[in-house]
Amino acid sequence: MKELIEIYKKIELDHRLLQIYNKEIVPPNFFDTWKPVEDFFYPFPPFFIPLFVDQGDPSYIGVIHHFFTNRTPVFVQYDLSAGYMWEIARNSDQLLQDILIQSIEANDDIIDSSIESFAQEINMNIDKAFLNTYNNEYDGDAFDTYKLFDLFSNETPSAYVDSLSDYDGDFPSVKDEMNPKTIQKLSSFEIDEEIDVSEIDNLPIWIHEDIDKNKMFEEFMSNLDFEKAWFTLNSKNWKYSDVKEKLTNLRQQTTVDPIFKLISKTWINQWSKSNFAEKQDFIY
Repeated sequence: MKELIEIYKKIELDHRLLQIYNKEIVPPNFFDTWKPVEDFFYPFPPFFIPLFVDQGDPSYIGVIHHFFTNRTPVFVQYDLSAGYMWEIARNSDQLLQDILIQSIEANDDIIDSSIESFAQEINMNIDKAFLNTYNNEYDGDAFDTYKLFDLFSNETPSAYVDSLSDYDGDFPSVKDEMNPKTIQKLSSFEIDEEIDVSEIDNLPIWIHEDIDKNKMFEEFMSNLDFEKAWFTLNSKNWKYSDVKEKLTNLRQQTTVDPIFKLISKTWINQWSKSNFAEKQDFIY
C-alpha cells in the first residue's frame, strides 16, 4: 500500500523490514503465515501501524507509535481475537531475528541455502552462539526461550521476560503486572488479558468501559491535554464515525507534526473506504 510505505519511510523503518514488506527480500516460509498488509481489513486503533497480517489466526505484526507523549515506538503483535497487543521487539534487529527464527522453524529446523541467503540479505549472523541457542535451548516457545538469544538478552521485550523486575522498557503491562513507569500513559489495547483492570486502583479513567469516551475526549481537548485525549481515543469501545470525528479534531487543533498528520490522514481515508464506515458500527 502506497500510503503505508510513505508512513514507514517517515518513521524511518529499518530498510531491511521495508524490503521484506515490499518482497524485495523474501524470508523462507515466513509469507506462508504472514502477509504484507495491503489494505485495512481488521480494525485497529490509530496508534498502531500494521506491517504484516496473519488472516488464518487473525493477528497483526506492527509498530505502536504514540504521539503527544514520550513513549518509545516498539514492535508488537496484535492478537485480534484476544483484543490486546504484546511487545515482541524493541528494535529492528530483534524483529528481523524473530523472522529468521520463524523461517528456520518452519523449515523443519534445517538451515539450508535459502535460510543462509536470507540471513546474509538482512545482515544477520548465523554464528556459533546463535546455533547453540537454537539447537540446545530454544524449545519453540518464544515466550520462554527467546530471551536466551543474544539479541534478546538485552532490551528484552516485555513478552519474553519472566516478570516486571526483569524488564527495563516502557510497555505498560508485563505478564500479569502493570508497569508503574507508564501506567498513566497507556491504551487499553496494551493491557495483558491476564490482568483484571477492576483490581488496579491507579489506572487512568479512559481505561474503564463504562465511561462516555466522547465526552471525556472533549473535556481533555478543552483543557488542551492532548496526551490524555490521544490515549482516550486509542482505548476500546469506539465507533468508527466517532473516531474519525475526534481524530480530525485532534489533527486540526494540535501543532503540525508531519508524521501524525500522515498517519491520522491515512487511518481516516483507508477506513472510510471500508464496510465498517458504511455500517457506522465499527467498534474497536
